[in-house]
Amino acid sequence: MVVARHQFTVTAYHRMRDAGVFAADERVELLDGEIVHLSPVGPRHAAIVRRLNALLKYGYVSSRSGRS
Repeated sequence: MVVARHQFTVTAYHRMRDAGVFAADERVELLDGEIVHLSPVGPRHAAIVRRLNALLKYGYVSSRSGRS
């Protein structure tokens, strides 16, 4: 079985989103012209994101230039 792939532009992707092609809670993104369905965010992932945001917010992670 051959699966046909279609390359989407950013404009086409936004039009699809605006037209309601994807559900409001559907996690999708456009990567290299392909629409990719994302896995749901679990509690461990959410906790790590919160921790990283706190570290960045309070300057515990330095910038690439070495300055915080």
